[in-house]
Amino acid sequence: MKLLIAIPSRETMRVEFVQSLMGLMRRLDQDGIAYEVNIQTGTLVYCVRDGLARHAVNNRFDQVLWVDSDMVFSPGIYDDLATGGYDIACGLFISRHSPFMSCLFSCLTPSERITDYPFEAFEVAGCGFGCVLMKTQVLADVMHSNNGMCFLPEPKLGEDLAFCRRAAGCGYRIFCEPTARVGHVGSMTIWPEDAERLLGNIQGLEGKKLN
Repeated sequence: MKLLIAIPSRETMRVEFVQSLMGLMRRLDQDGIAYEVNIQTGTLVYCVRDGLARHAVNNRFDQVLWVDSDMVFSPGIYDDLATGGYDIACGLFISRHSPFMSCLFSCLTPSERITDYPFEAFEVAGCGFGCVLMKTQVLADVMHSNNGMCFLPEPKLGEDLAFCRRAAGCGYRIFCEPTARVGHVGSMTIWPEDAERLLGNIQGLEGKKLN
């Protein structure tokens, strides 16, 4: 079995992501799984994803693990996603901006996000591509059915959900593995009043320690 770890990136990668990737690579080495890490950059993410998809198909990889460069995951994330043997399996993660909503969808037209998560694997209509494992044959079939393009966005659908719609049109189903929990690295702005509040909390804790 040959695995491609496909990483689209905008030139920089978060330290937390790099640490997660190194942990995954160590686990794959320990398990004797042959893999390649391919990082491609570009301003148009759908073009980058299509380039990675062509690389996977042309080089006869068996599976592709898509991971975005702002995700955090455990070393065993591949095992978590592969356990069900699904054609397409995604991890459980949320958006990195407020209001921090699910990246899983029960419907694509119109798009409806899933808010309740079962403990066992469940089917979804679409998902973000922050952490997705799929068989390379899925990419080959979608590519063949769409003039060589897998991830071209559609009206009201980004490149990831557009791909999910095309994969469903080729007869594939998508499942979420809730045990494959993935962190989404975000950022936040600290305003002066936030700093005062945080400082007050710290001073309060220090006072309790003294008492």
